[in-house]
Amino acid sequence: MLFQGNRDALAGFTDEEAAQFCDVLTRLLANLDPLTEARSGRG
Repeated sequence: MLFQGNRDALAGFTDEEAAQFCDVLTRLLANLDPLTEARSGRG
């Protein structure tokens, strides 16, 4: 089911575009993680 969602979300993307999109999401999550830790008192 998870893989089907990935296929649906990336339908129409080239391999290069999909890789770039994944890189952007990875950077976004890395930037959000410190904010989440600070709000929860862990950081």
